[in-house]
Parts: sequence; C-alpha cells; structure tokens
Amino acid sequence: MYKKIKNIICHPSVIGLYVLDKFSHVFLFFFFCFVIVTSLFAIKDLNTKMFTIDVSNKISSSILADSKLLDTEFKEKKLNGIKSVIEFDDAIIIINDSAYINETRKLVLVFSKSEANGYFDGFHLGKLVYSENELKEFSIKNIKDIDNPSFQERINLEVFVNKLLENCEMNYRSLFFWHDFFNMILVCLFAFGLSYLTASFINKMIVPKIRLKLCLYDTVSYFVMVLFSILFDLDWVNYLGILVCFIYTIVTFSHIKIVAYRKDV
Repeated sequence: MYKKIKNIICHPSVIGLYVLDKFSHVFLFFFFCFVIVTSLFAIKDLNTKMFTIDVSNKISSSILADSKLLDTEFKEKKLNGIKSVIEFDDAIIIINDSAYINETRKLVLVFSKSEANGYFDGFHLGKLVYSENELKEFSIKNIKDIDNPSFQERINLEVFVNKLLENCEMNYRSLFFWHDFFNMILVCLFAFGLSYLTASFINKMIVPKIRLKLCLYDTVSYFVMVLFSILFDLDWVNYLGILVCFIYTIVTFSHIKIVAYRKDV
C-alpha cells in the first residue's frame, strides 16, 4: 500500500499500472485524501486568531482619526454622538447608527447607541450589548485633548472595540473555513475536469471508466499541493495544484502504452 501511495504521489508515469483497481477502492482513496486536507484546513482556520491586537488598535486609531467624532462619548452604557462612516483597507466602521452596509468581502462594524454588531460578506458575526458587559466610559474629546490626553480612556476605547471583535472571532474563523472548503472543492472539480478532458485527447483508446479512475489518481496531486499551501501558508500554491494535476495527467496517459508491455505488470 505504501508503494502504491508513493507511486501515485511521486511517479505519475506508473499510475497506469493501477488500471485494474476497483472503482470503489479508487474513490475511497480519493475521499481519504480529501478528508485529510479538509481536516487540516479546519485545524488551521479554526485555531488561527483573525482579530489580532493590531487589528483592534487599527480600528481604534481610525475612530480617533475621524474629526467628526470629536463629541462622541460612551457614558452610562450608551454611545452618544453624530453619525460617521469610516472606511479603510478591508473594513468599514459605522458609528452612532444602526444602519447596516452590505459590503462584499469587507468587515463591517456597526456601533449603535445601545449595542454593536459585526458583519462580513453579508453574514452576522456577533454582537456586543453594552448593558450586558463591564465596559468603562470614554470620551473622544478627552482622549484627543492636546494638553491633557486621557490615556486611561484611550485604553477603555480599545477594550470597547476589542470586546466586539472577541464576540465576532469564532464566527469569523468558521466563515473563513467554509470559504476555504468550498473554494477547494471548486478548484478540485476544475482540476479533475481538466485532467479528464486532457486524458481524452492524449489517449482516446482508453475506455471512459478506466480514464475516470486514472484521472482520480492524478487529481490526488492537487491535494498534495493544497497540503503544501496549508503547511507553508501560501494560498497561491493551491492554484498551482491545477497545473501539477495537468502535468501528471499528461505523464500518466502518455506512458500507459509503455507500461502495458512491461513484464512486471
């Protein structure tokens, strides 16, 4: 079994040796590789902290940088002030309003009078109800006071923002996992379809059932590249798997006639 796995992953020229494998065995092997890669995606995405302290500080700094929010204050569990919308990089911050902007592929934080909500790509990530949490008061004016800035209130603001991000963290991680999961399925289907189409041009004498089995084995090379993309955190390697699968298919089907005449088949 070890030799077979090694040949499928490292030696595409001899994959043709396994034309007599039962289709159920081929599918189970393919599914086993799929489960392993999916599990690694889950471990990576569900255990990686998305909202780091740098993200929290950047959001807090963006709020302080908005001159329209000078009179904004958090007092007696209420956020008071005029409405403002701040947009930067991959995030939108809405202050003193309950409106929600359905922005694709951007983090949207909505701070209303009595609660705050987080959204991403149309999904609700979490909420922060001020009255249900131990949040200390702060005033933007006091924090930005040139003569006597309140560092304690600056910390209170950062805790305020960070608390919302903490409530959104797990759903944000889950969202990224499902994004990676469905993206992997789509790319895998494309790689397999390209493999099957390529195989039909290279060797038209092979019956569809055998071609299907060998193409499934060739597509395992895509999972190997996904594994590398997870281990080294290189997303582009995931798409490189399509090219590797394409090359494996060419090598496999161009060697089938040679393999068929080997004495040790």
